[in-house]
Amino acid sequence: EQEHVALAKTYFDLREYARAAYVLEGYKGHHARFLRSYSRYLAGERSRLEEMQQKREPLARAKVTNRALRELENELGTLYRNTYSETKDNSSVEALDPFCMYLYGLVLKQLDRNDLATEALVRSVNAYPFNWSAWRCLTSLVKSKESVSKLGLEDHCIKQMFL
Repeated sequence: EQEHVALAKTYFDLREYARAAYVLEGYKGHHARFLRSYSRYLAGERSRLEEMQQKREPLARAKVTNRALRELENELGTLYRNTYSETKDNSSVEALDPFCMYLYGLVLKQLDRNDLATEALVRSVNAYPFNWSAWRCLTSLVKSKESVSKLGLEDHCIKQMFL
């Protein structure tokens, strides 16, 4: 798996996102899953931007979406629910790491499912407080300082930077 992750990272660095995702199909390690999922997200964003450039009318441009979002939401959502289910059997259930939780939150935000996105992002930053991208995404969803206290954020020095 490590060799495939290294090859996919090379493709990713070359901005060949679809190739990076393809190389990692079927691998379930945390690094492979994140790189594959994020590559699929970025490939979808690239396609969305290219399609927007082809549209002449502003309304048609506004309707163009990232086609990878629904698929990513289904895949990461299933793993997210497995991670936090009440009947979790740690030995057999695949779990999301904090980085895939961030990506899941980002996908949910793009799909305008802001409450679930906020929940996923809070869990992501609680698990790994140094993910600056997750914090930035979370702050774009939080509307007031008062609502921050209701989020259940663990106390951390990074949290203080965003208050």
